[in-house]
Amino acid sequence: MPFGGMNEQGLAIEMLWLDYTTYFHTPNNPYLNELEWIQYQLDNYATVVEVVAHLNQLSIQPFKGKIHFIIADADGHSVVIEHIGGKIKYESKQLNQCQAITNYDITTSHEWYSNQSNRLNGNVTNPLYRYGFLQTQIEKNNFATTLSATDALKILDNVAIRKRIQNILEYRI
Repeated sequence: MPFGGMNEQGLAIEMLWLDYTTYFHTPNNPYLNELEWIQYQLDNYATVVEVVAHLNQLSIQPFKGKIHFIIADADGHSVVIEHIGGKIKYESKQLNQCQAITNYDITTSHEWYSNQSNRLNGNVTNPLYRYGFLQTQIEKNNFATTLSATDALKILDNVAIRKRIQNILEYRI
């Protein structure tokens, strides 16, 4: 039961916690838990288009988590898939466009970001701040042609929540 992964064709799936997830469920559909769903997609599909085309064929019966998914493929397509109110919502971007995802649904994140005064208020412990920081980086850079792995990791490092191990060690001394 993977938390994410990539298959041989380049389909990559990751997940993040989304506290108010209510999974799509149809009694006649076969079901998997949320982590088996990830493995099923990786085992059966090569592209985002294929995943989206088959979204209603399986139900998710959660094992542990309330999560949403971000999926990308080798062709440069990406999608965020969320289960809100028992319905499947998804948002695709244009080819080779980065997407930001944090621990709020895409609609809430977009609305928060649209309010200009919110964009950089807060700190990395706030998922909406992290979304705003990432979305700002996406908008001001041409990532379709210039994003290297090193640059991507530097940007993500700016929204990392650091463990306070050094402070704990200093306190004990």
